[in-house]
Amino acid sequence: QAGVSFGNLDQTTPKFLPPKAMKTPFLDFAKAYFRYRQGHKPTGAKVEMRALKCLERALDERARGMDLQHVDASLLDRAAVLARGHYSEGMAYHAGRELERLSRFVRISG
Repeated sequence: QAGVSFGNLDQTTPKFLPPKAMKTPFLDFAKAYFRYRQGHKPTGAKVEMRALKCLERALDERARGMDLQHVDASLLDRAAVLARGHYSEGMAYHAGRELERLSRFVRISG
């Protein structure tokens, strides 16, 4: 099984490049969420990463910090738009489904 690189939406290669890393504290959340999802329902496609990259970019664009308290419907919509712009139709669909799961997780976890 290949490792996972926690690069941002600009990272397009499997090799990790530090300038393209997700920003903290979102990076810490992304690692924990990825481990949680893979622990409960392992997937080979790692669709969580696509959703996390889009959500991280949407948070960064909003310029209110990387705090998950700022996640709301408009931010999730922006993340979905980013997914459609960066991924194929099928990959964007799966990223959108994962964004929905992620939003429920954030809401429940508080």
